[in-house]
Amino acid sequence: MESSRNRDHVSLEITEEDEKLALSIKDKMENVSLSHCICKVPEKLFKDNEDKYFPKLVAIGPFHHDDHPLNATKDQKWRYLNTLLNRQPNVEACLNNCVIALKESEAKVRKCYGEKINLNSDDLVTLMLVDGCFIIELLLKFSMKSLRRRDDLFFKSKDTFFRLRCDVFLLENQIPFFILRRLFDIVPIPSQCTQSLIELALSFFKRMIPGDVQAVQGKSNQDHCHLLDLVHNCYLPTYLEVHSKGAQKDLHSTTKLQSEGIGFSKAKTESLLDINFVLGVIKIPPLKVHDYTEITFRNLIALENCYVDAQNTSPLMFFSWGASSNPKMM
Repeated sequence: MESSRNRDHVSLEITEEDEKLALSIKDKMENVSLSHCICKVPEKLFKDNEDKYFPKLVAIGPFHHDDHPLNATKDQKWRYLNTLLNRQPNVEACLNNCVIALKESEAKVRKCYGEKINLNSDDLVTLMLVDGCFIIELLLKFSMKSLRRRDDLFFKSKDTFFRLRCDVFLLENQIPFFILRRLFDIVPIPSQCTQSLIELALSFFKRMIPGDVQAVQGKSNQDHCHLLDLVHNCYLPTYLEVHSKGAQKDLHSTTKLQSEGIGFSKAKTESLLDINFVLGVIKIPPLKVHDYTEITFRNLIALENCYVDAQNTSPLMFFSWGASSNPKMM
């Protein structure tokens, strides 16, 4: 790197070696950030609750792509791919651009998974293309009813769509978010769609997100590992975390705290974890329990178990799940 200076400004001449170093540093940053962000759920979590962690209708990504029960929906994913790409006349050119972009990202994709991906280059690129475009088309169809066909399997009944939404949410059923971004920038998006990829995804998962979706969009203006990670970010508390200097002790029951003069009230906040203690009153946001609650919390907690420093970045770990579907505070 060479520089020249005068009274008004300093100019820098970037050499080819400098550019290579910068790219190398950028790749290292991305690889470390994304490494093993999609992992398999430990047996201690999924035992006797496989239906809360494993897909039952559609497979996304490499972990379950060969599961025999999910083969019935493979053709539907290809139909979604065909519909998406055929919104512009030159399908071949669009398809070529997608393949080139995915080929360039192959090494990065493999590093995102906590297990070795036993697929050759062409098969992995095809998998990312079909699954990535399927998700994009699914988000578009959910947002715009005019894009749906009457015979669409996934929108045919409430029960089917419920399982589909759950499957797309599962930790083991994820593909890297940067793949969705790259494809979203290449494929033809309908002119009537004015939403960004993140806005489409948050709208699709609105039943899994506490509070108003529009209110949490400001927390999502950052890179995400995958769709589950996007939703996880919506749960993070907005208050600064306070670390105790002493050893962690068991929490007293509500009855014990009330007997000591501690009050409880409903908090008015968009974050489920914004629990605050003000003037002798613990303010707790309400938790709405519905059909998606258990599968949501189970997979968010499984995601936090993927993090190397899970013990320091697990705000949802205070929830435990018994054999029943009722959440409880530890």
